[in-house]
Amino acid sequence: MSFDRVVPILVLLPLLLFANPKVIGGERLNQLQESDYDVFSVDFPGKWAGKAGTHAPMIKIVGSNLEISVNHAAKNIDHMVTHLILLNENRKIVALEILQDGMAPKYTIRLSMVAGSKFVTPYAYCNLHGMWKGEALELPSTSREEL
Repeated sequence: MSFDRVVPILVLLPLLLFANPKVIGGERLNQLQESDYDVFSVDFPGKWAGKAGTHAPMIKIVGSNLEISVNHAAKNIDHMVTHLILLNENRKIVALEILQDGMAPKYTIRLSMVAGSKFVTPYAYCNLHGMWKGEALELPSTSREEL
C-alpha cells in the first residue's frame, strides 16, 4: 500500500472507526468537524483555486433518492475521489461511501436514509486535493414528514 493511499485513511480514521460503509448514525462519534481538516469549497478553494469545478460535490433529489456526485474523472489510485460523505444539519454523518480504484465518484441513497433531516451537505475527499464541501440541500418538508 502506497503512502498516498494511507493518508486518506489516516485523515478519515475517526470517521471510519465507527462507520458502516453505507450509513453512520447513533450515539457514537459520528461528526465531521471542519476545523479538524482543511475543507475547500467553491467559495473557498484555498490553495486549489481553479479545482472547485472538478472537486466540489453536488447533490440533488432524483425521485425518491438523493444523488451525490463529483465532476471528477475516475483516474487512478494516485488521483481519485476516495470518499463521499453526507452530513445533516446537526453535522452528523448520515451516509458514507468508500470508493474503490476506478469507480466514478457518484453515490445514490434513498431519501428514507436521511429521515428527519432538514438539510444535507455533501463532502468529497480527493486523495490529491483534499476534502471538498458542496452546497447544502434543503429537503422537502413533505419528504421529511412522510419518511
